[in-house]
Amino acid sequence: MDSGAGGTGGGVDGGCPSDPVGSTTVQWSHTFGTSTNDRAADVTTNISDEVFVAGYTAGQLGNVSLAYDDAYVRKLDPAGSVLWTYQFGTNGADYANSVRMDFDSNVLVGGITSGDLEGANHGNFDGFVRKLKDGTSAPEVLWTHQFGTDKDEYVHAIATDTFSDVVMTGRTLGDLSATSAGSSDVFVRKLSASGSLFWSVQFGTAGAEQGLGVGTDLTGNVYVAGYTEGDLGGTNAGGWDGFLRKLDPVDGHEIWTRQFGGAGTDAVWALYVDLAGTSYVGGWVSDQQGCQHFGGQDAFVAAYDTDGKLLWTHQFGTSFSDQVLSIAASESGGVVVGGTRDPVGPPNSRFDAFVRKLDGSGKPLWTLDVYSSASDEYTNGVWADLKGNVYAAGHDQTLNDNEAFIAKLSP
Repeated sequence: MDSGAGGTGGGVDGGCPSDPVGSTTVQWSHTFGTSTNDRAADVTTNISDEVFVAGYTAGQLGNVSLAYDDAYVRKLDPAGSVLWTYQFGTNGADYANSVRMDFDSNVLVGGITSGDLEGANHGNFDGFVRKLKDGTSAPEVLWTHQFGTDKDEYVHAIATDTFSDVVMTGRTLGDLSATSAGSSDVFVRKLSASGSLFWSVQFGTAGAEQGLGVGTDLTGNVYVAGYTEGDLGGTNAGGWDGFLRKLDPVDGHEIWTRQFGGAGTDAVWALYVDLAGTSYVGGWVSDQQGCQHFGGQDAFVAAYDTDGKLLWTHQFGTSFSDQVLSIAASESGGVVVGGTRDPVGPPNSRFDAFVRKLDGSGKPLWTLDVYSSASDEYTNGVWADLKGNVYAAGHDQTLNDNEAFIAKLSP
């Protein structure tokens, strides 16, 4: 086990000033929803550049509306036309938070349920992963893995490895695979391609922790990122610190942990891992981690090599609040990130949904506000296809309801 604050070696900033010089264009953009509450939480594509969006709705987007909030997966063709919408749930509340394709072109969706999605509910909210076989007019359910304790379990993010095994992370308030260390612990859970449990690990401190991003490398090592209120991989600098942990693929034991942050609130909200094991984390920081602190909460992206050495940090923002909420690979060896930013500030704060593209050294290439209005918008999920087209999914938050959106951007 190797723990440390920031890892060995020094990282360099990904570029200051933070304003990129390039540009992109919107190929198409749709808002969708019902008369109630709708949100797009994540997005991915298959090898044919068909688009899959996951989220939740309080109305009827698909085949049936069950009760309260239902989870959904929507499939679109490359031109943005809807091919099918699969809505599912229980007589409780059900939310889809993450969607990915496996190497066999099956659709995997992860989230939470307060009902009996597959077997009896264990307590309040259970975590779940459901595997779907894609179809022309509707998907086919292959299996569902529901799990929990007598308290709450949330699946925040899922990923697959080269064997089509599934890994997931989130938080547990109970004793899921170990005795709870504090108010909430991180869990990481690995399933086979057929849905059987390989292993489950739980870790934390006396404070609160959440796992918010997960990924794998070519050899199956698992990486998890999120935030901690304690000394998870170093001494806590104050409030929330971000963390990144590498786990062994066989049993999930810790290989190394990196923890970083300042005196305020810092968090990793998104993670992408390439096949070589380079981890790209995104979130927000409250002080200078990169070139400079722009004010309030700054958005950031940082890259770590497979041994946990910090390679670079790109920090950017306005004078107010800026957050990276999602991250994915780009076709050019860099990453695309999505999030929200406040260009106005209090007392009239207004959050706009943005996407930013970085090259492999952390230099910004372009930034676009994909959704901006008088209300608040968030890019919750971002993805890039093999041609470099970028997809952003999120929601427009009004006083009482949310409206989902999906957009396709040029490389």
